[in-house]
Amino acid sequence: MSIEDVRIKDRIYKNVNTINFDNFNKLINDDELLKQVYQSKAIKRLDYIYQQGIMAKLNTRSNTVQYNGHKPITRYEHSIGCSILAYYFCMKAKLSEYEIKKQMLIGLLHDISHVAFSHVADVVFKEQYHEKHREEIIKKNEELYDLLLKIEKLPKYNIILERDILHDESDSQLIKAKSPHLNCDRIDYFLRDGYLMGVFSMLEVLKILDHINLIPDGEHKGKLSFDSKEYAKIFFDRTFVIAGDIWNGCCNIVSTNLFAQLLLYAHNKEKIKKDDLINKKDDEIFELLNNEYSDEINIIINQMYSTITRRKTDIDKLTFLEKVPYFIYYNNDKLRVVDPLIVTKDNITPLSKISKKTSGLKEMYDKDIKNNLAYIIIFDKKQNIFETK
Repeated sequence: MSIEDVRIKDRIYKNVNTINFDNFNKLINDDELLKQVYQSKAIKRLDYIYQQGIMAKLNTRSNTVQYNGHKPITRYEHSIGCSILAYYFCMKAKLSEYEIKKQMLIGLLHDISHVAFSHVADVVFKEQYHEKHREEIIKKNEELYDLLLKIEKLPKYNIILERDILHDESDSQLIKAKSPHLNCDRIDYFLRDGYLMGVFSMLEVLKILDHINLIPDGEHKGKLSFDSKEYAKIFFDRTFVIAGDIWNGCCNIVSTNLFAQLLLYAHNKEKIKKDDLINKKDDEIFELLNNEYSDEINIIINQMYSTITRRKTDIDKLTFLEKVPYFIYYNNDKLRVVDPLIVTKDNITPLSKISKKTSGLKEMYDKDIKNNLAYIIIFDKKQNIFETK
């Protein structure tokens, strides 16, 4: 029995004239197995997992992740975005139909094992759960796994589940190139978040995509690179702002980690179970917590606290902390910066090798910021759940 056709029209890339969505959808719909993967319950589940975690719930004016009135991004939207970019770059490189489908599929499934509130749940499991248990989660989705087994049996797809899907070890540089290289995952979340937050204009999105290409051969075969130093610098500068000032900014760091503390507490009290985090929607988990811990949820989403940021070594100087209830979070979150390759007439080189500013910003972060900051959260009154000193 044939299922309904896929009809994808992305809210960001619909403006990119060089992406032919009629052809993209036709490529999926003419392939019954591929169409069933895109329509599977496992894929649709991602539409209920917020890309920004608890940030999607904040109510304050400082919540830039409200995207100027746009609805929050979900893991589904991001995964579809990765698949679209895989299609786009493969079409530009004039790859074969089934190589394009392979890369689209890897892009679509790269976040398939994310659980409720994405990385926040990792605090409960004390590990990167979606990475460690990727194979287990995929195999439990019988509909999806059966489809992937059928795809693997057909040589034309050149899909090896063990290599390409079940573990984060794919040879696809387009989707899986290691940091700080470009890949469809990084490009999508920077352009998607950046455009909706007003960091990138749509013209800049169009120009950036126009100047990124797949490297056809040599040492960096299969990786993405810029053919313009100008647009590589624009991309780096803006993404450094997004990663450093917003994703690793005080608002995001503090709200996320207070919510993680609450989630961990609820799990230890058996108010939230492991299966809930794996199977339930973010909104369902949020309502469970709000019913049990409305005061704490109110503190988090309305940001009813004060924060100061200091170097770890400076905390002892803050003597006033002896008189107030507070909690300290020591930052060790990674900064998701890129150092894009640039193709010149003579060679292929990272931007940092030809841009002192790029090199200097990276060095400053690595030496002066990473693993060196403490966020001190100060409350009006002592808290029962949030650890206070």
